[in-house]
Amino acid sequence: MKRPTPRVVSIGPLHHDNEDLRAMELPKLRYLKNFLLRTNVSMEDYLNLLKGREERLRNSYGEPIKLKSNEFLEMILVDAAFVIELMLMYSPSMANYNGYHFILGNRSMIKDVMYDILLLENHLPFFLLEELFRKARIIIPPEHDGILSLIRLTHHVFQTQAYLENVGLPLGKICLSEIEHFVHFIRICHLPQTLPPKGKLRTVSIPSATQLHQTGVKLKVASTGNLYDLRFKNGVLEIPHFRVRRSTESLFGNLITFEQCRFDADYISDYLFVMDRLIQTQNDVESLVRNGIIENKATGQPRRGDFH
Repeated sequence: MKRPTPRVVSIGPLHHDNEDLRAMELPKLRYLKNFLLRTNVSMEDYLNLLKGREERLRNSYGEPIKLKSNEFLEMILVDAAFVIELMLMYSPSMANYNGYHFILGNRSMIKDVMYDILLLENHLPFFLLEELFRKARIIIPPEHDGILSLIRLTHHVFQTQAYLENVGLPLGKICLSEIEHFVHFIRICHLPQTLPPKGKLRTVSIPSATQLHQTGVKLKVASTGNLYDLRFKNGVLEIPHFRVRRSTESLFGNLITFEQCRFDADYISDYLFVMDRLIQTQNDVESLVRNGIIENKATGQPRRGDFH
């Protein structure tokens, strides 16, 4: 998988100087203005909050950030306000919110922006978003319980793009302080609720989907919503339904990179390894499509390369 880069918007310092993304800077300021007016907290108060977190913020990016203090903090605030405002307007609990809808009115734009804010190198630390979210004291309509946590909001906003629709992990069990960024949050949501014991696995040979069919194995869509819950019993291989989207390659590329850098357990890498073995040719892809296991939501037909 190639290293993905932002399409339309820079979030955080790593792509801040990219001239190809400058067109979004003015709209981001409009979102900041909206954020400040709605929360009734001054920009100075927010910057003072960030000033006390500057060292931790800079250390979150794994490389020296050359921006001066004021420029760095203002950039962080602008980008954070943009992300929070965008997420609020994307939420059904804020459907009547009178915000700046520059992006939501453009379906192509919103897809590109959502793609960009899920890039590993184009992120803001989750702790920062949570602190600003708390300070802003977000109020939502009573019919939505009057409570809106950043975790609930994040789960809703990314549930389709990040394959979280049927993830069974109770959000209340997620430890807020352990979340590093959106990519980390998505990985947490996809982890099995009961983690299997660690152990050494022998090298195994996994036949392709076509080879399995030729030997009499039936391929069936699994009833579970967990993407990684593959089961084989009585000659039937159950594989969870998978929608191929334009963002699929980028999302899983970021998840794998993060997982391999930070964790010993490779749940997502292992899932893609199995899919890679099942899909050796375009015939394998077509076999999984015929059985309803793979569904295409991207432009063109699903390709073997979508799973590599």
